[in-house]
Amino acid sequence: MRRCFRLAIFLVLFVASLSAQTTNLYGGYSILSNDLHITKILGEIGDVTSNGRGSLNGWNISGEIKVIRWIGAVADFAGSYGSDPIALGSGIVPPGTRLPTRINTRFYSYLFGPRLSVEVRKIRPFAEVLVGAASQSLDLDFVNAGLTIRDSEHDTHLATAFGGGFDYRVIGPLEWRVEADYVASRLFKGVQPGFSTPVQHNVRLSTGIVIRF
Repeated sequence: MRRCFRLAIFLVLFVASLSAQTTNLYGGYSILSNDLHITKILGEIGDVTSNGRGSLNGWNISGEIKVIRWIGAVADFAGSYGSDPIALGSGIVPPGTRLPTRINTRFYSYLFGPRLSVEVRKIRPFAEVLVGAASQSLDLDFVNAGLTIRDSEHDTHLATAFGGGFDYRVIGPLEWRVEADYVASRLFKGVQPGFSTPVQHNVRLSTGIVIRF
């Protein structure tokens, strides 16, 4: 986690140093409604399924360089962490199947793209379309013969995002940001061949401090 956070900070500062034009750096808290798609990890066996979504807490940092007056180039990085209980369905589970009881997860996104924004007195509303990669690790706790066993999975794949928000000028170069993004990713193909890989529908809310240069 520390390595990913340091890499994200380095890349944001690097992007900001590429231009002497108007630049801003953002850092804040985020909450991610994560589409776990646990059936893909279990191979879609029977009716064993999670309760659908996990609520993850984390961080979000980004850097923007103005290309022209209303359009900027953005590098956006985020990390989210949490756990979620597993709800077992009413379907028939094959004999000997280890039933999971909890899933712990870490979700990272590395996104780049254009941002459209306008200045309206102290408020700067914006909209953005981003593309890059998402990386997620899953630790599943199974109960087997009274013992808890942990199984881990990890995957990285293409991700896209779109959303927007606004910056409110507080004082001098300091602003406060509120942002919402839809993040789509395709992670964790079924462990058995032939299963589809549906899109994960994630929603990220973020708020924090912006420094304008």
